[in-house]
Amino acid sequence: MQRLRDGQWRKLPGVAICQLQRREGIDAVCVSRWLWDGSVPRVQDDPGRRFPRNERRRR
Repeated sequence: MQRLRDGQWRKLPGVAICQLQRREGIDAVCVSRWLWDGSVPRVQDDPGRRFPRNERRRR
């Protein structure tokens, strides 16, 4: 099997990938969701967000 990128293999029929990103000094983690269909990686929307983008967090 030829590996293209992390978790992406030509002969795999499909894989869901969650990429975690963080920045020093920020108490949060960003999750990027991707779907690999065996040939092309595609960004996957996150419809089940706990906090909608337009809602500000109150303290």
